[in-house]
Amino acid sequence: MRVNSTIKTGNYLNSAAALLLAALILFLSVAGASPALHQLIHADASAVNHNCAVTLFAKGQISSDAPAPIHVSFEPRPTVRNPAESIAGNSGIDVRLTPSRAPPSC
Repeated sequence: MRVNSTIKTGNYLNSAAALLLAALILFLSVAGASPALHQLIHADASAVNHNCAVTLFAKGQISSDAPAPIHVSFEPRPTVRNPAESIAGNSGIDVRLTPSRAPPSC
């Protein structure tokens, strides 16, 4: 019973964190679009060299980590086929015994 309550608490915490981050992104978007709201947050929001999360988000200068490059290389390898395998490969003839037949008895 203890494990289930821990899992449920973890799920609630994850949901709360996701909701908080979504609200923060929404707030940054609205504050970047509204100079009056940005002025309420900072007194020097109209300054030329003012940088904060709102201005960086509004200018598109905040981004996530760049994805790691994927290295793909082609290495040709010679393939050697067994000649007997290509001859007897798929002849289309079923050589197995049918259910009504059995090997000869001695």
